[in-house]
Amino acid sequence: MLRALSVIVFLLVAFLLIVPLNQMPAGAQEKAGQGGSSSPPEPVERFNGVTRIRIRDPKGQEQQVVEVKVAIHNWLIGGGRHLQALPFPAQGLVVAQLAAGKLTTIINGKRQERNEHEFWTVSSEKQLGVETGDDSAIIQTVVISKR
Repeated sequence: MLRALSVIVFLLVAFLLIVPLNQMPAGAQEKAGQGGSSSPPEPVERFNGVTRIRIRDPKGQEQQVVEVKVAIHNWLIGGGRHLQALPFPAQGLVVAQLAAGKLTTIINGKRQERNEHEFWTVSSEKQLGVETGDDSAIIQTVVISKR
């Protein structure tokens, strides 16, 4: 299962390199909710679909094809924001990357400062709170779930 997860993460990171972040639609910054607004930002959907991956059993022998649902979203979070939880549009394993800026995440009460281009994972059932300083930040999330 760990190998399967590694393959999924590898494929998704490769996909992230193909989908440039600078193609956010016009008006996405306003839609994301700048400033001290208490409402969470609206994510910009980059991909939402089903894909097939080939995984091996724990002994590394037999391969099987598994369908997984993948949802990729960009979150533009304005400066000075304190959000208790990002409202993930899909459920599953979340692979997140701080694509631009600097922020602090709060996962199960644990605060962690994040730097640009840093990756982390969290289950979408857990709350991912974020706090930004004076500058905005962009987080790209990839949610992987069973179909």
